[in-house]
Amino acid sequence: MEKYIIDKKDIDKNFFHFTNQKNLKTISKEGLIPAIGHHAKYIEKTKKVFFVEGLDNLLILFDCWINCFYYLPVIPFIYKLGAFFLRQKWFPMIIADGYFGTLKKSKLHRKRAYKIFNKMLDNGILLQLELEENIDFKYNDKDEIKLRGYKRRHLELMGYSKAYSSLDNNNMDKWNMHTITGHKVEKEKIKLCVLENKDCQLRNIFNYCIENTKIDLQNICPILHDFIKSQEYNKESYISYIEPEYLNKIGFKENQINKVKRLMNRGIQENLYSKTKIPYHDNKHIERVIMYAIWILKEKEKKKEYLENQEILLLAALYHDCGRNVASNKMHGIVGAKIARNKLKNTIDDKAINSICLLIETHASYQDIDDFRDYNYSEEEKKNIQILSDILKDADALDRNRIKLFPFAKCDVNRLRTLEAKEIYKCSALFYDKYQEAVKNKKAIVKKIYKIKK
Repeated sequence: MEKYIIDKKDIDKNFFHFTNQKNLKTISKEGLIPAIGHHAKYIEKTKKVFFVEGLDNLLILFDCWINCFYYLPVIPFIYKLGAFFLRQKWFPMIIADGYFGTLKKSKLHRKRAYKIFNKMLDNGILLQLELEENIDFKYNDKDEIKLRGYKRRHLELMGYSKAYSSLDNNNMDKWNMHTITGHKVEKEKIKLCVLENKDCQLRNIFNYCIENTKIDLQNICPILHDFIKSQEYNKESYISYIEPEYLNKIGFKENQINKVKRLMNRGIQENLYSKTKIPYHDNKHIERVIMYAIWILKEKEKKKEYLENQEILLLAALYHDCGRNVASNKMHGIVGAKIARNKLKNTIDDKAINSICLLIETHASYQDIDDFRDYNYSEEEKKNIQILSDILKDADALDRNRIKLFPFAKCDVNRLRTLEAKEIYKCSALFYDKYQEAVKNKKAIVKKIYKIKK
């Protein structure tokens, strides 16, 4: 399927449809077939293809979905009964209100809703649709759920928040649009959405939307906002808790901070290091190596030295130690490269994966010059990959200053390969102290938050 690279203009414009990645093969052959969704089969009558206009409205749709997951009964038959009884004027609404009120306060149901949504992000993809008004859809088409006779407060419980839904009319909203009844979206009108690095995972696209949204999520999408916060408190990422003034001083602006968050989120979701048994090689080590790599790149840019394939370097930094749990120190680079290749397949192109795996394979090698025998690279590409390899090795070495018990294992400044790393070495002790402060600060904040929730 043809790829569509997401851009900031898509925050407001363009039409998007999300689905499970296992459906991609069928969609690429047959297009999008109108259907009644699994969660709407008792409240909608006609088959359509649903979509949103703009990525901001995708976030609003996600807010609605998490809200619906709160009230989703475990037994489908109860859902069917509820969908029927809520439309009946004779039904005592005190029963429904009591049921909804109980579930809204249930921590167990909140946890379940977040689990379902996380699974959706992990298994999902986003499609861009080339739709034409009055041919594929109509802006003034009616929302079938609004027409079914539900009370306004129950529509709001279903996700039709007054903050982003028009409940004074039955027209569809831009976060809940659909094609003309029975209308199929042809495969020629569908593209697979990817980020600039060719990543098509819905979770990473979701993170891109969060980073670039114009919505006041706390006030407009409070349920989604709570979900994001809950995930951040559970993440082993600490860059947000480092003093902003210090981050700014070492060259970490919002863009660099978001890169670190995005990469760490990916590693945590893939459980790359959550079960590591090797001392000093947990998520904190990985985050610091990523930060050192970005720091070296920033220092090079100050000297007007701009390197290509920076995303390759950062992904290699993320995966570089993922083989340690199942392999010896000598072999962990080779095993880690195999794990990374399996994780990255179908998300970025093969040449980029080969480069990432080469960096991972060689990051623990004492040999400074990489062996390119098995890689079909031009001389210019070899030069670029060699510099990236030097940076990854230096970033990994700089973090050895965290080791206090064994002075012989500390970073040897004379063995660093780049001039920028040697300069950063002078600041590495302070950097590690600031990072440790951030770890303590986060723990204190999380403890306080959970105490308040209880």
